[in-house]
Amino acid sequence: MEKEKIKFGLVVGRFQPLHDGHRHLIKMAIEENNEIVVCIGSAQKADPLTVEERQERLQNFMGSLNLADKKIKITNLEDVPSDEEWLSQLSEKINLDAHNKNTFYTADNLSEEYLNFMRKMSFNIKKIVRGSFKYKDPKGKEHSFFCATEIREIHKKFNLGKI
Repeated sequence: MEKEKIKFGLVVGRFQPLHDGHRHLIKMAIEENNEIVVCIGSAQKADPLTVEERQERLQNFMGSLNLADKKIKITNLEDVPSDEEWLSQLSEKINLDAHNKNTFYTADNLSEEYLNFMRKMSFNIKKIVRGSFKYKDPKGKEHSFFCATEIREIHKKFNLGKI
C-alpha cells in the first residue's frame, strides 16, 4: 500500500509588516495542508521591523489559530545575489520532498520567471488575487492599502513611528 502523500504549503513574504493579505495566505495554507512553512524573506533587512519582530508577530498570529494537528515552521531567508542561490537556500530551509503534494501560496503579483522556479521545485502554484486590506496606524487612523509598501511609506511620510 502506498504511503499517503503529505500536503505541504509554503508562504514566503517580507512581513514588513504582517497584514491581512499575509494572514489570508497563511490561513489558506493551514486549512489546506498538514505541514506549513512560512519563510520570512529579506531577513537581514530591518526596514522597519527586525526579523525578530517579524517572527514574534507571526508566532502571535499563529498562536491565535487552531493548529492542533498541523506541523508549522517559521524560517528566515536572506537576500542573496542570484535566484539559484536563493532557491538553494530555500530548499535547505524547507526540506522539500518532491513526492509530497506541495503548494506555494502567493499574491498575484509575482513574475512568471519566479513562479517557474517554484514549479521546477515541484510546487503547484495557488495565486490569490490581491485585494485591499484595512490597516490602523499607531495614531488610530484607519487606512485601506493594497500592499505593505504603502504602509511603510505612510509611516515614513507622517513620522508615525513603529509599525
